[in-house]
Amino acid sequence: MSEAKEERDRGCAYRVVAQSNSDPDYHLNCLLRRPQAFAPPQFEPGAETISRLRDTHVLVVGAGGLGCEVLKCLCLSGFRRIDVIDMDTIHVTNLHRQFLFRDKHVGRPKAQVAAEALNAQYAHLNVHVTGHVGRLEEKNEAFYRQFHIIVSGLDSIEARRWLNAMVHSLAETGEDGEVDLSSCIPLLDGGSEGLKGQARCIFPFVTSCFECSLQSFPPQTTYPLCTLAETPRLPEHCIEYAMLVLWTQQFPGREFDADDTEHLQWVYERAKQRAETFKIPGVTYRLALGVTKRIIPAVASTNAIIAAMLVEEALKIATFCVCSSHDARVAGLDSPSPTPSGPSTSSPSSSCEQSSEERKKFDSLLHEDRLLAESQPSSCPSSSLCGGDPESGVPGEREESASTQTQEGLKSMRELESPRVASALHDEDAPGDAPDDGGGGRRREATNGTPGAEELSGVQNYIMYMGETGIYTHTFEYAKKPDCVICSGRGAMKRVVDADETSLQDLLQLLSQDPTLNLQSPGISSSTAVLFLQKPPQLRRQLEANLPKTLRELAEADLLKEGEELLVTDAALPSTLRLRLFFESKVPA
Repeated sequence: MSEAKEERDRGCAYRVVAQSNSDPDYHLNCLLRRPQAFAPPQFEPGAETISRLRDTHVLVVGAGGLGCEVLKCLCLSGFRRIDVIDMDTIHVTNLHRQFLFRDKHVGRPKAQVAAEALNAQYAHLNVHVTGHVGRLEEKNEAFYRQFHIIVSGLDSIEARRWLNAMVHSLAETGEDGEVDLSSCIPLLDGGSEGLKGQARCIFPFVTSCFECSLQSFPPQTTYPLCTLAETPRLPEHCIEYAMLVLWTQQFPGREFDADDTEHLQWVYERAKQRAETFKIPGVTYRLALGVTKRIIPAVASTNAIIAAMLVEEALKIATFCVCSSHDARVAGLDSPSPTPSGPSTSSPSSSCEQSSEERKKFDSLLHEDRLLAESQPSSCPSSSLCGGDPESGVPGEREESASTQTQEGLKSMRELESPRVASALHDEDAPGDAPDDGGGGRRREATNGTPGAEELSGVQNYIMYMGETGIYTHTFEYAKKPDCVICSGRGAMKRVVDADETSLQDLLQLLSQDPTLNLQSPGISSSTAVLFLQKPPQLRRQLEANLPKTLRELAEADLLKEGEELLVTDAALPSTLRLRLFFESKVPA
């Protein structure tokens, strides 16, 4: 019997006392060492849960404005094993919002300095942060497999796509071909844009992934070249002209690197000269940095809010301390009676109750804690962690927060005796099973009985923050795309009209232009031959002879077969993409 269960059986759960500076784990003890009104059955309050939290290995990707906030929150939330990876170096323009860095750190790697600062600042908490300097693509699968949770604070869509694909490629399959949910690593992805931000939980092959929402991102702002060259009106026009036109004229064949300070300084000076010629004010080095890197000005408070959301979810995943009423309904913890308008939405106070007797027992313990705490002076700033709201019927009861925790995944995790969360629903909720339109809403059905356009897992995994005119958050489930090339498990399918006229070069162009694939420079292989690869250059030159050949010619030469599974490689993806090719006859005019 575990220590937590023994404590509960003896009725000696953790007692809330006055906060002391000598107890750095005071708030963790209040949260994790006593029963919680909204915790799922898998939650076992006690020292064992805190120990599991400390053993949870977390990777933070990105040490920028959002990444610094995430790292700080992880250290203060009980996590002890933290790694951070970032390829960038510290610039003077980072210092106003990336608070781990100082003037003396300018020019040094962000990941390395962040690790040093956190290890020094939180040494009393026994935090161990390891910094990794380099690109995501430079790390192999073994590097990513060592982590239990991955938190992303990236500002690049391409990098987020790559990380999302990598996390999904780490999932293992069993002998029956089904995904082993215990091998899936949760990915917590966050982003901010001015006074707006979002946080989402991605459980591989269960919830929607980053690729599913790729079309929802607005296109990057571009300016017509004629405007840049002839009638510039904005400081951004001058910067774009210096970067796209003047740089090419001055350095033909040399690519502009926005991460190179000398390149950036050259563009800034030329843009300033052009702005003076056209009497356009506002060209600054900071603006030049934002335009060349496509950076949207960051707001420190937005980063803090999004980071808190991400770390809260990480804490839930690592300890099972909270579940939402939505997750409780999916797991069948309560069975609300349907109403004429649809399934009943039970109140937060009733949705996670295990039984009335257990609730009374919890209330009694919490009431004793509250009386004991009130009898002693306390400097605890948080009533929700130290006895609750005096006006509440249940001391210590807090308003329910949205959780992405799934019940059967947690149960599987508990059986494995590992801090890694089996990021999945019950087997009946896994992709490919029978659709269900009730309760969890795993997949929507069309009226004719065929699968609808959206696939639902029953997990509210997406939260949006909007702070332009007030403080507003919205939590919902972002539906899966049934044809997603990453999380659907089905790969991609391409139908080619007239294989006698479509060359391999044409096919590669079609793949690059397909908005559902978003490939950059694809290569392709069949089961019998490598048809074309972009790199290395020597191999590319050898295979260029295949580019003008038609697909029919390649099929007759037994280099590919219609309907076979082809493997597509691309710089945007860490692993291969499966593609099935079908030929269609050209319809006569």
